[in-house]
Amino acid sequence: MNRRILFVDDELNILYAYKRNLRSYFEVETASNGKDAIDKIMTQEPFAVVISDYRMPEMDGIELLHKVREISPDTVRIILTGYADLQTAIDAINEGNIYRFLTKPIPNDKLVAALNDSIELNRLVTTEKELNRKLNDAYSTIKQDLETAADLQRQFLPENNVEIGECSFNWMYLPSVFVSGDTFNFFPLSEDAIAFYCADVSGHGVPAAFLSVSLSRTLGIGLRNQLLVNPNNYNEIYPPSLVIKKLNEQFLSTGDNSEYFTMIYGIIDLKNNSISFSQAGHPNPIYIKSGEQAIYLVSRGFPVGILPEAEYYDQTIPFHKGDKFVIFTDGITECAGVKKKTQAATMLLDFFNNHVSLDAAQILEALPKIMKTWTQGEDFYDDITMLLIERK
Repeated sequence: MNRRILFVDDELNILYAYKRNLRSYFEVETASNGKDAIDKIMTQEPFAVVISDYRMPEMDGIELLHKVREISPDTVRIILTGYADLQTAIDAINEGNIYRFLTKPIPNDKLVAALNDSIELNRLVTTEKELNRKLNDAYSTIKQDLETAADLQRQFLPENNVEIGECSFNWMYLPSVFVSGDTFNFFPLSEDAIAFYCADVSGHGVPAAFLSVSLSRTLGIGLRNQLLVNPNNYNEIYPPSLVIKKLNEQFLSTGDNSEYFTMIYGIIDLKNNSISFSQAGHPNPIYIKSGEQAIYLVSRGFPVGILPEAEYYDQTIPFHKGDKFVIFTDGITECAGVKKKTQAATMLLDFFNNHVSLDAAQILEALPKIMKTWTQGEDFYDDITMLLIERK
């Protein structure tokens, strides 16, 4: 703890008395005028307290302590004078931001008590500043680490505006923080089959991001992924419901781990002009048949990672030229609040019906602007992802 005290007075015998009477309590320095005091403050180690006489030639105590505040703002400042008039006290407080106003002669025990109080105030101020500095340093480090993690997470995302076979894939991805619990991808399984998925891990931030990355790696691209195809016959592609069932077994929560995720996994069959998909607690996908209105496809299925006995089901729809299939996370329909989820879901259908003439990239560029009107300009509090698939 800093116990350095600087006494400033133009009477040398008073300075000598201070140093003699207080040296057993504090580390005492003295200065006989304002200039000498400023020099010591600027060249020596910080003082916890500067206590100055009011009446001094060339620079009075208030002017001195005002300069001390500019040079060393953490130093506690005290005026000590025999001229105990009200105006002096007012000037000392208003102009010098003085902590205490003491009159002399002052008993030694009262002076010691006042100085101890001042030293404690200095300790609190400097400790708080040091704590804030450490917190800011820690925040900067964490922020840098999260930005690095976010960059790594983006590397798992597919390219945007991609054509595979006779299908185009466009997506929108807006993490609510640096890293996201949302993940998605699409990739060919054969000449006539394209797999796709979209998942939303419960929660936010780093834990959700870790699980989403783990899921992305588990569903890695490739015909040899034994989760997606029969390892003994690569031409046998597993149905979506079976894939999700296997994921549920693999990611089943145990102990205190309560992480889970919702998802849709599907397969586009180019030969039979259809999409088969399975839904696990995920928002209902949107289906837009060419020339018709957008509709929700209602399905069922429990989130992945909660119940070991959960069952999943396949649903198949036609998918011809001009048809669109849209999957998204609930950050979109809940962006204006959970209570308005149903209203937002209706507005999302209206949005697609009103923008049917736009291409996929234009639709996904326009949607966040519309969503901002749903939130009345507020930032999105959840991760937002949408994957729009169109048959060409």
